[in-house]
Parts: sequence; C-alpha cells; structure tokens
Amino acid sequence: MLFRSVWVTAYGSYGKNLSIGHDPMVDVLLGKGVAVAYVHVRGGRELGGAWHEAGRGAKKVNAVQDLIAAARAIGHHPRIDANRMLGFGQSAGGTVIAAAVNAAPELFLGIILDRPFLDPLRALEGERSPLTRTNQFEFGDPHSREGYQSILAWSPYDQVRAQPYPSAWLKGFEHDQRTSATGLIKWAARVRQLATNRPEILINLAEDGGHYGSYNA
Repeated sequence: MLFRSVWVTAYGSYGKNLSIGHDPMVDVLLGKGVAVAYVHVRGGRELGGAWHEAGRGAKKVNAVQDLIAAARAIGHHPRIDANRMLGFGQSAGGTVIAAAVNAAPELFLGIILDRPFLDPLRALEGERSPLTRTNQFEFGDPHSREGYQSILAWSPYDQVRAQPYPSAWLKGFEHDQRTSATGLIKWAARVRQLATNRPEILINLAEDGGHYGSYNA
C-alpha cells in the first residue's frame, strides 16, 4: 500500500543538526497516511564539523544537491508515490527547499516554507543587521566577485526561471529581523510572473511577532 504522500524536511545550515525529536505534527501526518522523511544535507553537523564546512560559503550548493539526490532516492521507495512529495523548510531550511525547486521543479507537488530566507544576495549585501557577519560566514560574502557568483548560483530568488513550479504555502512575519518578509513576497511575485504553469502561491504574513514567534531575538 502506498502512503498518500511524503513530507520531506531539510535544514542544512549553521552547523545545526536537523531535529528528529518528537513533534505532534508528525503524529498528525502519520495518522493521515503521510510518510515523513528527514534529509540531513551538508551544512548541518550530523557528521561533525567537516559536514558543516562542506555545505557553507562557496559550497552551500552542496546542501541543495544533497536534498535533490535524497528526494529522488525517497521517490524510488516502493511505498512512496514520487508524484506526491511535499517539501518543508524552516528559516534557512526554506532556502534549501526553494533552491532545490529551482534546480529540479519536478521533485515536489507542493512546498511549505516557514519564515524562509529567499533573497540572500540583497540581505547579505546589507551592513545594518548584527547578523550580517554570521550570515556571510554561512552563505558567502557578495561583496567579493567570487562570493557574489557562488551565491547567485543557488539563490532562491535569483534562480527563479520560466518553468513549471509546485504550489507553495509561505509563512512569515512582517517585522522579522532575521528573514525579511520582503524576500518572501518578492520570491512569490517572481514565481507567479515566470512560472509556465499556474501554481497556487499562498502567503500567511502575520503582523505581530518575529522570527521566533512572539519575540524577535
């Protein structure tokens, strides 16, 4: 018997392990016949510091390629319908999901991006945020030619092109100081403009709260 669909989660940034602890949402999904898959892409620290180094800076594209390869492998499982795969990413995880969609739009039937980081070039060029240096270390510094080109190669916003896109549900906060709502809105507008099909792009933008919900650390 096939699962109704499969929910694929990835993160792959800041040397942070993707949590696979108990989540009530997983119970709901499993109860509805939806399989759940966690993809540990390079950029996390599941295999130590070298795993992080292999997926940051100029090598950030490795995280995207890992996700694509893993999603294709999941789709070959005999109980999985590869045509009903959903991609889910939070914050920098949304970056990896959205970048994978640009490179391989056939992978996902739909994607869910929660407070995603979708316009890295513009965000990393800024000097106002106290997080800029940390983010440049993780994603690259666009002020150098090499850094600019490496970010451009996978940037979710800049790599949107004329091709079919999956439907998307995006969640963000208007005053999020870590992942700007502007990037989310720009990405949605660009997909709507260039997609050769007519994907349903839904945005849930809350006025109150920040990147971590009720506060904005």
